[in-house]
Amino acid sequence: MIPLLVLATVLAGMLGPMQSAVNGQVGKLLGDGNASAVVSFGSGLVVMAIIILARRSTREQFAAIPRKMKAHRLPWWNWFAGCCGAVIVFFRRGNSFDSWCGNFPNHVNFWDGNFRFDL
Repeated sequence: MIPLLVLATVLAGMLGPMQSAVNGQVGKLLGDGNASAVVSFGSGLVVMAIIILARRSTREQFAAIPRKMKAHRLPWWNWFAGCCGAVIVFFRRGNSFDSWCGNFPNHVNFWDGNFRFDL
C-alpha cells in the first residue's frame, strides 16, 4: 500500500508544473491573466464542491467548520495545511515561464536557479 501512495504522491507533484503550463496557455488564449486565474480557481472550486457535496459525511464536516472556528476547536494542523497550500500557490507563480497571472506585479522567480523578487 505504501509504494502505491508514494507513486500517487510523485504523480500528483508532477501535475503542479503542468497546471502552470496549462494556465499560461489559457491566459494566452483569453488574452488576460486574470481571466485565466478565474477559470483555474473557478474550475477547482466547482470540482471541490462536487467532491464535498457528493458524500453526506463530507457535507457534515464542511458545515461544521464555522462552528469549530468559533469554538477554537480546529486542530493546529488544519491551519498549518492551509498555510502550506497558500505558500504553494504563491511560489508556483514564480516557477512557470509563461505566467498565468501576468498582472501580478510582485512575484518570486527561482526557476533560473536564483531566488529573487521581481517588482
